[in-house]
Amino acid sequence: MKVEKPGVEVALLSMAMLAVGVTGCDVVKGVALKEKHAAVAYDEETGGWGYSYNQLTAKAAEKEATKKCKTCTVHLTWNKGCGALAQSKEDKKVLVAETGISRGIAEMAAKKACKEKGKGDCKVVVWACNSK
Repeated sequence: MKVEKPGVEVALLSMAMLAVGVTGCDVVKGVALKEKHAAVAYDEETGGWGYSYNQLTAKAAEKEATKKCKTCTVHLTWNKGCGALAQSKEDKKVLVAETGISRGIAEMAAKKACKEKGKGDCKVVVWACNSK
């Protein structure tokens, strides 16, 4: 069915939802439960870092990631899969964050990118995965 006016489309959707016993709040709650956000923040001058996961919004994830490191800047946010932060073993100011569909893939990507940036071995200092 083609609807010419957006207000009519919303009204039809609302009536259909009510007919099956679903409210707008139920839809919002359902989306909120599915969409979790995470972030990694770090400060290359100090070597400090912070992270978050399972936050309801990207903004909340960013805020939580910088809560314990006031000088940190958010360098990575995501809402599906995992993220990892790798740090050079030789130079603590070399930090790189990457994502992946799993913890292992995120960690490998972060260590590889860190090694390329720092020209030395890197270790994962933190990882996080959003729940599904």
